[in-house]
Amino acid sequence: MSSTDDHLDIEELKKDGRKGWFVKEADDMPQYKKYRRSCKDGGRGFLGPNFGAHHIIPQESVEGSIEDFKTAEEKQQIEDIKYITQYILNNPNNMLGLPTFWSYNAWYAAVRLQSGGQGDVPAEYPGLSKGWMNSYQEVTKDRWRQWGERFLAGISRKKYSPDPSHHPIHAPVSWGHLEYSKQVKSRLKQQVWILLKRQKSKHKISKQALQTIRGLLVQIETAFHAHLTTRGATSPELWERRKDPTDSGWYGPYTMSNPKKNPIWG
Repeated sequence: MSSTDDHLDIEELKKDGRKGWFVKEADDMPQYKKYRRSCKDGGRGFLGPNFGAHHIIPQESVEGSIEDFKTAEEKQQIEDIKYITQYILNNPNNMLGLPTFWSYNAWYAAVRLQSGGQGDVPAEYPGLSKGWMNSYQEVTKDRWRQWGERFLAGISRKKYSPDPSHHPIHAPVSWGHLEYSKQVKSRLKQQVWILLKRQKSKHKISKQALQTIRGLLVQIETAFHAHLTTRGATSPELWERRKDPTDSGWYGPYTMSNPKKNPIWG
């Protein structure tokens, strides 16, 4: 391995084979190919019915954070560094199970049934054009009762708790996910890839910088895990307030970051 003044030759490092996978899917990924399985194996977050497998550092944040590398030489530099950095996006520490809208709705229906109530009857959302909410309108009271009953029946035998409380909702383009991804993108750009801008050569990297890059990725995982697990307390009473389009004070704990609009009413 060629080294001058503690700087490593990137082409020489690449000869040792690929070490980094900053994508969710790749045929040659040596481990953690199935990120949903990796999420379950990690055992963190909500892993009950209808859970979503969330990447704490999302792929779109990685891709957005390197947009400033514009020239062919700069793009090759960042791809080379990703290639030699020992990091896999699907690793269990970068995964967190989060509930979906339906996880919460079914859970609260189950809570009502357990306490002798009738379950949650879907509210009317007049004039709302969103497809997923239109399908929500069409679900009958009997079906919601069935969902709640299945949750109750499965509590004793399921490995993972069906209670999604105190976890934000996971949805690719709503419930604060877009804002969350932008926050992670900014952190990667300002703390990680800035190290490459400081390297004198596009073809060499200091030992310290290479070690620091991986360490910073782990720090970002830790920081945003804390962010997602301290969004606030959820409750059936708070959830009921979703039916009022003028109420903007209920959805904070259910979002991954502060959205620009009400996640249901817009």
